[in-house]
Amino acid sequence: WSWEGPGGFKSNIQNPMIEDIGVDQRGDYFLTVSKYGCTARTSIYVRVSEEIKFILYPNPNDGRFTIKGNTLKDQLVKMEVVDMAGRSIFRDEVQTFRKHFKKEVNTEGRLVNGSYILRLNVEGKERDVRFAVGQ
Repeated sequence: WSWEGPGGFKSNIQNPMIEDIGVDQRGDYFLTVSKYGCTARTSIYVRVSEEIKFILYPNPNDGRFTIKGNTLKDQLVKMEVVDMAGRSIFRDEVQTFRKHFKKEVNTEGRLVNGSYILRLNVEGKERDVRFAVGQ
């Protein structure tokens, strides 16, 4: 197994992984396999998105949920649960690691049935994720 790719990537394992991948690693990766005197070569194009994405689950929930996402750089992500009137109900924060985070949130019975917004401060901008409790 011999892999070569963008940015000087090289690996001799069958299924290599790039943990902290960024846009500079997007492009064609070439694999050469040699066995018993035979050689085969193939390539695959790897697309790397620079989008910031979040997922909150389960939704609806009972006030306990997980928020998972990615950012463009490591940072402290501040989060706040607000009700539909804009009142702050809960605040917390999570540090990203390799531009990813996962946080289990327990609002400890502070939320009644209804709709809420989890407001995340990422890259200096507020991003909202809507969710429901008890519906």
